Amino acid sequence: MAKLARKNVRARLTGFGLVVGVAVGSLLSLVLLVVAVFLLAPELEIGSARLRALAGRFAPADLGIGWEDAVVRLVKTDAFSKEIEIRLDGICVRYKGGALDACFEKLEWGAGFSVSGFKPRITFFAPLIAAGGEIAGDLDDLAPEEPVDGPKPGEPGGFSLVDFARTEFLPKWRVDGSFVELRRLELDSGGRALRGRLQLSTAATGAARLVSLRIEDVRFGNDISVDLKGEVDWPVAEGSPFTVGVDLDGGLPGRRKVRARLDGKIHWWDHVDYALGAKFANIPAVREGRIRGTYKGDGVTGLVSAKFGAVHAQVKTLDFVDCGYEVALDRREGVLACGPQTVTVGLRERAELRNRALFRLFPTFDLRVTNLSWENGAENGFAADWDFKLALRHMRALQADLDFSGSVVRQGAADPAHGGLRYSVDGDALVRVLDFGRVVALLRGTPLAVPAPANQLRGSIELNASGGFSERGGSLPFELRTRLRSEFQRLFATVDGGLALNRTAAGLRPELGIDVAIEDVLLSLPRVDVTSSPPKVVSDSRFRPGLARDRTSAREKANGGEAGPGPRYRVRVNTTSQGALKLATNLTGAPIPISVRYKLRSADGRPRWVRAAAAAAGPGASGGAVPPWMEGTISLGRTPVDIGGINKFLSRLERDAVLDHFDLELQPDGGRRIDGKLVVTNPDATISILILGTLAQPVVRFESEPPANEDQIIAALLFGRPINELDERQQQSAAAFRTAVNDTALTLAQMYLLANSPIDSLNYDSESGRVIASVKIAGGTSLEFGGGRGAGTEVGIRRRLARNVYLNTHVERASQTDEQLVSAFVEWVRRF
Repeated sequence: MAKLARKNVRARLTGFGLVVGVAVGSLLSLVLLVVAVFLLAPELEIGSARLRALAGRFAPADLGIGWEDAVVRLVKTDAFSKEIEIRLDGICVRYKGGALDACFEKLEWGAGFSVSGFKPRITFFAPLIAAGGEIAGDLDDLAPEEPVDGPKPGEPGGFSLVDFARTEFLPKWRVDGSFVELRRLELDSGGRALRGRLQLSTAATGAARLVSLRIEDVRFGNDISVDLKGEVDWPVAEGSPFTVGVDLDGGLPGRRKVRARLDGKIHWWDHVDYALGAKFANIPAVREGRIRGTYKGDGVTGLVSAKFGAVHAQVKTLDFVDCGYEVALDRREGVLACGPQTVTVGLRERAELRNRALFRLFPTFDLRVTNLSWENGAENGFAADWDFKLALRHMRALQADLDFSGSVVRQGAADPAHGGLRYSVDGDALVRVLDFGRVVALLRGTPLAVPAPANQLRGSIELNASGGFSERGGSLPFELRTRLRSEFQRLFATVDGGLALNRTAAGLRPELGIDVAIEDVLLSLPRVDVTSSPPKVVSDSRFRPGLARDRTSAREKANGGEAGPGPRYRVRVNTTSQGALKLATNLTGAPIPISVRYKLRSADGRPRWVRAAAAAAGPGASGGAVPPWMEGTISLGRTPVDIGGINKFLSRLERDAVLDHFDLELQPDGGRRIDGKLVVTNPDATISILILGTLAQPVVRFESEPPANEDQIIAALLFGRPINELDERQQQSAAAFRTAVNDTALTLAQMYLLANSPIDSLNYDSESGRVIASVKIAGGTSLEFGGGRGAGTEVGIRRRLARNVYLNTHVERASQTDEQLVSAFVEWVRRF
């Protein structure tokens, strides 16, 4: 439909051109006839009646020409030269019964002829005066009904109006004193009308001629308007360039406006210097544009500038200045280059970003497009090679340098499997965060805010990446280095990795490999106090568990309801030395050194024997989900345990405790094996608490030097005395402790605490899993604290008021609801 519409428009314009050509041709034929017949006459004058007779004889049948008064004079200037003068008053031309009507109140023109080789030729055209003109017509009625046989315009033997104007008319036209006026122009086409006025005048100004053109009140339908004013400075000297200046004011639908200025210097038809500037109003996408350059024969070179607005949801403005271009028209190749300091981008400010400085970016671009080619036709193909550089600076907090090059080829039949699009991208990227503290401040209060405790870090981050991609995949190796620290935290690490895209039958599949080298990392845990609840770990609401499911659903929809190729990944984490990773806590006298050798792979990256075992176990073994493959060890090194620093009531220690080691081994089959040892030194013995087995079912064993049985070791561990020296209450406490250990009701931290606290008694409820220990802190007063695996925490004070009367106060916090219950009561105790 679009091609048919364009064809109809061309046909209508061709018809209009034919009408004009026929009218002009008829006048020229009449003039040439007069010249041919009366060339040898010294002088001749033809009146209105004789001209009507000649027009009626030679004019086409569907073309009517009439006038009120007319005269044609032939004047002899020398033996072989003549001049003809034409004056017509009230002339009107009607074509096809009114399809086109053109009238002028006054029409004056002339030409000079000479004879060379018995053939007349035109030597000059006199100034043209056409005043009081009115043209009205319907372009739909002017389109030729049938194709015309014979030579077409531009073909050998055909007539080209452009060639005639370039070679015959303009070089020989004496424009001084010319005046053309159209008081009314009305053309209809396809239900839309063109209305306007036109005035053209010329005058001699010394060494140059001045041609003025005014086109006013031009209307295309009801929503497009144009006002145009132009001047041409035409030098008298032959071969000198003439200049053109045109001002245009236009109106578009929706109250959009365009104001443009065109300046040109025409040396000749194959050498033109031009400059075009335009400003736009009420058009969000574009605000201003400028282009200047030179056309020489088959090539165009120059500079282009533009100011855009609202080009993207997050881009408010896009401006570039003096981007160079070069186009070879014969080879259909071109180059576009935007140098540094020429392109600026303004980003939109989002309401949730309180700090507007976040978007004060200062980028510079350098874009070069080489070997640009295109092909008009059914395939509508194109090809281009390009390279692109971007440098981004932001308030001394961020620097980014990108350098990419590549090619794009689009041909309909080139590669049907990929929609005919072939592309390749190769490049390097260097991104530096110079001051992480500035980035934290800029993101504070936004959805991208840095969470605690990382928001206290200061230092730098550097990312290097280099790689390439095409429509069939590619790879992007990268390296990330962090040098961040704060008063209580430190993060020095290097991440080596690579992202790859591999095309499969189901589409592109991403593969990610990461190696994390922990060089110097210090993590400080919140303070733990036996008199308060342990610190809570709350998940960030920005990380939704359902996000992965949403993405999977979108991927399935994109593949017609079938899940596309999922990502494949591999992560390895290693410490570079024994003390590279340390965990600081008030439970220990020094930071805990941690050694990590950890490997994580996606489910399809597991060893073959693991996949076979998972398949044999069936989907019910893992709840229908295929777990990833993990293996490696996490080891806690030798660390003194400073229980006295936990609470002021436990500052006087009778024993020293040391964490000798604690190893967690992650096995490919999903097992979690543990191997730990806690050493407690008493004046009389050294006690070792061994934690073995698996994380789900740990086994606790007690050893001592000198050797002793388990009951004796527990008695010495809790009370510092042999089992036979304990009273009945202390023996019951030792038995409760042994039962709690066997039931895995005690955590490692609770064992730390009990092994280093001068406890008075201990009770264990096997049904609830609650362990309560009592510590004497003064005469008649003891501190009670406890909890259990899966149970809440409890802290209280028990004070003796009288012989059999005790005051008990307790603070209890539920583990599930986090509710706190405070109670106080008086207890009367009497033993019988």
